[in-house]
Amino acid sequence: MQGLLRYKRDWKEVENYVKTRSSTQCRSHAQKFFKKLQRRGVSLQEVIAFVPQEELSCEEAEKLQYEKIQEFISEAETIY
Repeated sequence: MQGLLRYKRDWKEVENYVKTRSSTQCRSHAQKFFKKLQRRGVSLQEVIAFVPQEELSCEEAEKLQYEKIQEFISEAETIY
């Protein structure tokens, strides 16, 4: 998510930021993620609020984002 926020849809730059996925894999993941948000009626702005702004290692950021997004989705499911 940080790579996407940083480099928008420049998938080669996102790939370089993530380091463990190809640009095609990053693009595919983003597409699936956005479709999942759309199905659940969650806006991207709501998710962005959960993305850490400070610099973390990719592993730390990934773990933190996953936990926060899962928490947010769980809350949204109980509301909707």
